[in-house]
Amino acid sequence: MMKELFESIPRVTTADYFIDTCFLYYLFEHQQDKEFRLFCEQNIVALTSFNIGEILFHAHDVNHNFREHFRKFLKSNGRIFRYDLPVKPGDREGEKKYIREFDNNLFEIIPDPSDAVLLVAAIKTRTNVLTRDKHHLFTSKLENYISSSGIKVYNNFPNDETD
Repeated sequence: MMKELFESIPRVTTADYFIDTCFLYYLFEHQQDKEFRLFCEQNIVALTSFNIGEILFHAHDVNHNFREHFRKFLKSNGRIFRYDLPVKPGDREGEKKYIREFDNNLFEIIPDPSDAVLLVAAIKTRTNVLTRDKHHLFTSKLENYISSSGIKVYNNFPNDETD
């Protein structure tokens, strides 16, 4: 059921924000559906195919609230898009290759390839990132690394004060 819903999401080649898997879980587990819907109406918000793969792989592990609320969001035509990547979760060698082709030194800053995949896609497309991952995506090293890329990494919806 979820797979078909994800397949129906319109594809984009650019976006304002990529949503990390952990951020999406956080939103729907904490009933921030309305805030998310409004944010998506005001911005081009996308899930990468990599993150969609993570969600589908962990669908049986996640909180019932997430599944129910996110499915409802998608079925009610919540405005969200899909950005396709050439790499899939679980393909560790493919993940590493994708990252190395961009910048082999990135592993020194983000040791987890699955986190680095999203950042590489964001930098390549100049797309901001919404994540709750504090271990790898909220470090001063990463902030310095992306400072000239034109993107920002947020742990909450940006507002005029944080943007």
